[in-house]
Amino acid sequence: MPKHGTWYDAMGAIMAAYRPGRTRLSIVVAPLQTAFAPIPLFILETTMKYDLAIDCRLRESTGIGRYIREVVPRAIAAFPDRRFLLLGPDNNDPWAGSLVSEHVQCIPAQAHVFRQSEQQLFGQVWSQTNVLWCPHFCVPWRVPSEKRLVTTIHDLIPWHVAVGWKGRLRQIGAWFYLRAARRNSSRVLTVSAAVKAELVREFSFSAGRIHVTHNGVGRDWFSAANEKAPSQLLGQRYVIYLGNLSPHKNVEGLLAAFREIAERVPQSLVIVGEWRGFTGHANLRRDLAALGDRVIFTSRLTEPELHGAVTAAELLIQPSREEGFGLPPLEAMAAGTPVLASDCAALLETTAQGAHRFSLRQSNDLARQMHRLLTDDNLRRTKIDEGKDWAARFTWDRTAELTAEALRQVMGKLSGRPNGEE
Repeated sequence: MPKHGTWYDAMGAIMAAYRPGRTRLSIVVAPLQTAFAPIPLFILETTMKYDLAIDCRLRESTGIGRYIREVVPRAIAAFPDRRFLLLGPDNNDPWAGSLVSEHVQCIPAQAHVFRQSEQQLFGQVWSQTNVLWCPHFCVPWRVPSEKRLVTTIHDLIPWHVAVGWKGRLRQIGAWFYLRAARRNSSRVLTVSAAVKAELVREFSFSAGRIHVTHNGVGRDWFSAANEKAPSQLLGQRYVIYLGNLSPHKNVEGLLAAFREIAERVPQSLVIVGEWRGFTGHANLRRDLAALGDRVIFTSRLTEPELHGAVTAAELLIQPSREEGFGLPPLEAMAAGTPVLASDCAALLETTAQGAHRFSLRQSNDLARQMHRLLTDDNLRRTKIDEGKDWAARFTWDRTAELTAEALRQVMGKLSGRPNGEE
């Protein structure tokens, strides 16, 4: 059997998952979806011991990437005398470059998340650090008893949403990794109390180990009016939706509601997303055909373009059936754009008084409340003022402060207690 061949990787995944007397078949099978990939070798060019390693491989993604880019530098600044190892960027990375110092080093680890190769990476990293922080739940399957793991869990959507066989595989993988996070994490960070409640209720996480660290709103959003909208939106009157096109985002419901009011309002609907997300959705195709050029798609926008697009919008709509936090509504509030949000648990928490609300349980309430906000100027002005006040409560500095406190607790408790013990 080749040392780093496919079946070696598969067997490694099974062995990492196996727990005598407690292992179910699904635990063993789950890693196999990602095990069939070559394992690159990672060479740490130092024998230096670090206080904290941080997994930054997802720094270029949208939601989680924003979290990493905003929180990690601030968390590092809270520990000027500690040594840090960043996994993912190299020392010349534009984002990491300003962080690199005698106390902060990088490993250009290219292991894909949820692959057997990342487990090899984690295994090597443990020899260099006492504490590992995973800002996503792609966590080590095993943690040495003398080491500590901190995990950020942003949502449980991969567990709740499974469309097609690929979605089912992702669901199985999410179940496996969430159980690993529960078993191995000394501390868990969540971006909302709603996610914390789900982890306790559905996966039996210990509530005492979970710290709620809300996301923040970038300061630039409060001056977003200085930016211009993309050229294709100039001169347009529109409402806007930002986000991916996954089923839990309820874009289908948004289109149906907009179709219901389209003849009574002059605005178009702008969707910042990609067409390919609609493939195979018959109802979406029907509603799009009926709306014609009243729906405008944009590709991924630059940060200044996004600021301009949101500021120029007459309304931002967050129709989600489920969220972990919901950052676009808060950013829109900061920019002075009124927000219409669903009453899913996380959005009730994170947008609270700042957003106007519609009920997911009433089939036509999204259309009704959208029409109300677009035609009632007094309500719009009220929500703009309330939204700005509410958004100002959420700062990345506060997120980093709470994160640093959790990390400080873990780094200060390397005293022989078993993993995760309080």
